[in-house]
Amino acid sequence: MFRELPAGDGYEARRYPATEWSSVGAGRRSGFMSLFRYISGANAEDRRIPMTTPVLTTSYPGIEGAEDRMSFWIEGKDQPGPAPSEEGVTVEEWPEMDVFVVSYSGWSSGEREERYADRLKGMLERDGRDYNDSVVIAASYDSPMTFFGRHNEVWLLKLDDGPATGAAAAGSGELLSTSAVEGELTNTTLLDELSGGAPNSTLSE
Repeated sequence: MFRELPAGDGYEARRYPATEWSSVGAGRRSGFMSLFRYISGANAEDRRIPMTTPVLTTSYPGIEGAEDRMSFWIEGKDQPGPAPSEEGVTVEEWPEMDVFVVSYSGWSSGEREERYADRLKGMLERDGRDYNDSVVIAASYDSPMTFFGRHNEVWLLKLDDGPATGAAAAGSGELLSTSAVEGELTNTTLLDELSGGAPNSTLSE
């Protein structure tokens, strides 16, 4: 469901279309359970919604007192999502967003997410790419019962439209966006959204 954009050596760039997410500001375990209750029928329609991946956790480094937010993607066929019954759970439509992505395997943790976010920032600064440094999104794709072959990602919101460098961009054939201003406005709107302003499905290519 995403479109690949010109990236760089060691990281990807993707464009995700506008779509709905159910979100809650809470600790990871309690946030997951609140969202799981929502998709299990704790909503105005008593409707069950299939579990999807990735599960996103958005954090705001350097912003004192900012609360992490966990989000479940609502697949297109289940949109619009019903109103949540539980206080604090919201259904939000996020606008189209461009993100830089670094992937890693194994079990994730807040410490590993921070480490890979720093690694991604270093690669972007190396390549002269602009990104929003006030938002870090951790994407999880596996259930707790998956012990091998786990896949995790860290996303940073893309702000630039300049040419990519590195092997991944060479010969990609992708066209760059024609409007840097439009991209920046989109990601500003997304920041507002992120901050609160059946078989599994995966939000993927």
